[in-house]
Amino acid sequence: MRTACLREVLPLLTEASREALFAPEFITATTALLRRRHADEPAATGVCPGRPRTRTCGWPTIATTPLTPRATVALVEFGEVCDATARTIRLTQGDLVIVDNRVTVHGRTAFHPRYDGADRWLQRTFVIADLPPVRVTTARWTAT
Repeated sequence: MRTACLREVLPLLTEASREALFAPEFITATTALLRRRHADEPAATGVCPGRPRTRTCGWPTIATTPLTPRATVALVEFGEVCDATARTIRLTQGDLVIVDNRVTVHGRTAFHPRYDGADRWLQRTFVIADLPPVRVTTARWTAT
């Protein structure tokens, strides 16, 4: 697993690249999970959408298409800085990794499956820390 911290990456980028990465100048392919939720055509978005204190990025160099020359330059620079600051961790059976997507980009090293039943298998889950308010109702049951 490879990770890079946005707190280290963003200050190393040129101002022009930071501006481009937050502009709607990219189309990023979504996972099957997100496609089921958002079946519409992909909209142009920034690689790092959000307000300055809540920026979230993905490791976009594989699944992201830049729409402008400025975006192309920014995406290359972002990938190079992510690669230069990344940490690689070798996971073994039973390891658990928790990644905060608000401050970390993550990816994996190359993998060539053997299809022999011994290939690596990853379980993924999502945790959301700021759920919207939920209305709680109670029901009373009476025996008749």
